[in-house]
Amino acid sequence: MDWLKPIVKDNSIKEFRPEKEEIYRIEKIECNNSTPFQFDTSLLSQWIVVPFVLNNSSERSFELIISSSEDYKYFKQHVSIHFNQITIIYKNNVVDSIRYSDMKSASIKHYNRLIFEEQKLHPMIKDFYQTSHKVKTEEHFKMAPFKFNIKIFEIDPTVIEQYMSKIEIEDHSLWNYLYNNYLLENGEINLTPINWKLETGVKYSATLHYFLRFSRRIHLYVNMDNSEIRGLVIL
Repeated sequence: MDWLKPIVKDNSIKEFRPEKEEIYRIEKIECNNSTPFQFDTSLLSQWIVVPFVLNNSSERSFELIISSSEDYKYFKQHVSIHFNQITIIYKNNVVDSIRYSDMKSASIKHYNRLIFEEQKLHPMIKDFYQTSHKVKTEEHFKMAPFKFNIKIFEIDPTVIEQYMSKIEIEDHSLWNYLYNNYLLENGEINLTPINWKLETGVKYSATLHYFLRFSRRIHLYVNMDNSEIRGLVIL
């Protein structure tokens, strides 16, 4: 594949620096039982709610790092109203993250109509959660759970660009959130595609095309035993 370049990860031992002791506190928020009337379809909101619309199992949860009051206000106004269970995690008495689970049935119904039936699902979200270049379910469960032969590849953006749409993306909400809360804080954005398999079709991925508009360095972590993509890292 001419659009991938194998790289060697630096495994040298870095200087150990003891972390400052942090104090964490968890608070469960009582949800408002009223039926939501706001249904935000921004890319960021879709990124959060679509997994629940597809499968709102009792085990599913979605945790988001929060580093600014603006982010917290956004989630509280546009996302929290759609969930029955909301957990706020504080670090040193400051909101550090928010965790959602158990999406309201009325919200699932409305988002299903709004996003899927009215076809407002963003191509990038559809690609990430409903992509066709996936490992078959039965193949996924046959894998040895703790045996991975991982190889890292860097994407060559100059090759992928020829497959990308020339239309400018107007919705930067997801990138802005990931950039401010993960890339600036940790130096990278780590995503875990579910059941993605490395094959030629991945170069047409709307997910890769979206992130390549903002970052020229993207790594794929691939299990070479079955070609499953275990990680998508944006630098």
